[in-house]
Amino acid sequence: MKKVDALYSFLINEIKRICETTDEAYWTSLNEPMRDRFDALCDSLSDHKIDLETCHHTLTVSARLRDLQVVFDEFQLEFSGYPEFDFSKITYSLAMAVKLCDSVGLVADEDVSSDFGFSPCSLNFSCRAFASSVTPTNSNVIWFNPCDVASLQSLVSYDTDVELWYCLAAFLEDIDFTQPSEILVSNSASLSEKGNVVSLLKIYMLADGKKIARTIEYIRAPKNSSINDFDPERNYAQFSDVVQIMGEYVDRKDVLSKYLSIYHVVENFMFKSPIVKLERARGGVMFSIRDFRALYNEVEKKEVEAIIDLMKGAFLLPFSASTIGHEIYRAWTDFLTAHAANEQDIDAFLAKLGMKKSSVSDLNSFRNFFAKTLYRIRCSVVHNKETEFHISSETYCEGCRLVMEEFYLPSLEELIFLLICKDNSVVWYHSDSIALWNRVL
Repeated sequence: MKKVDALYSFLINEIKRICETTDEAYWTSLNEPMRDRFDALCDSLSDHKIDLETCHHTLTVSARLRDLQVVFDEFQLEFSGYPEFDFSKITYSLAMAVKLCDSVGLVADEDVSSDFGFSPCSLNFSCRAFASSVTPTNSNVIWFNPCDVASLQSLVSYDTDVELWYCLAAFLEDIDFTQPSEILVSNSASLSEKGNVVSLLKIYMLADGKKIARTIEYIRAPKNSSINDFDPERNYAQFSDVVQIMGEYVDRKDVLSKYLSIYHVVENFMFKSPIVKLERARGGVMFSIRDFRALYNEVEKKEVEAIIDLMKGAFLLPFSASTIGHEIYRAWTDFLTAHAANEQDIDAFLAKLGMKKSSVSDLNSFRNFFAKTLYRIRCSVVHNKETEFHISSETYCEGCRLVMEEFYLPSLEELIFLLICKDNSVVWYHSDSIALWNRVL
């Protein structure tokens, strides 16, 4: 296809089809005022056709394409039912034509490059469209939705090699506008390995500061059934770090970021709980740095065991008519019942973590299951080891969504607010300070 044909031929032929071979049955079905309006728009379109034909013949650029878009917009608004009128194709053709006419002075009398092709895809990036601008030209990648006006508007804001815009204009007749899907444009040889092209596209987008990971929103207010047990007379200053982290937790919208935030609170308590036990055992009497080191060495070497120890104490705290441990266990069984239809999804996700819900038979076994799964989810979000399952926006399966959003986050919210609401032997210090030495007078 000649470049000048890619630029003008479709628009010329479409205007001819509407204005010179008008569908008589459709025109007759209109009332007289609408017939007059139809004829007036055809007159305007015919005037634009003369301009397009002149530019086509002289290999020049048209300065009236934006005005032509206005006329087609009006035609779509008033006569969208005209037989075989494809507004999406017209909008696409005009978008490419405007971009080209803004980019070149004259149209070269040569063929459009055959080096590039396209393939349907479904990437759903938030930026709507992307076009790289690298050298050599054949290394460029373009992604957009040809049926989406917002995507087209985003696409034409990019500057890339003008040869690519000619290719995009020439793709018009090959794109299926009845299936409003995204397309991936790259050199034809590379499209046989589309996954590789997608990876290259992501690299280009990252280098341009574009977001490639989808945001998985979790914006519910935290569960806090202990809200009426908070008392201004109590010493909540000792939880200032925890409150700050929970503030970040609420502020964040992405579920994976939120999970890490709330895990940081668990981590804080995991280190604090042994100190609380030591402080209470000593009754405020001096203890040494060696005591601290022994505590931290145990926690750092055996994080899962430290979380289990934390839960042993925390699960015993009174909650409602029973304990928080019984409440979270009941929430788990209710969760499994409510999502019985997704049992396979849940089992598959737990299996990726190396966990089985069948290991739970009572409250004690559930406590260990709860702590280990809590830790393994955290590791799967944080780590990206070649040999381990990594939770990301791309691997966020239905089982993962259910376990994290419908069980773990609400349960952890309840547990944390209960732990900080009033004095307990798990995370509450008795003293405002800890004695590390005796002053010798």
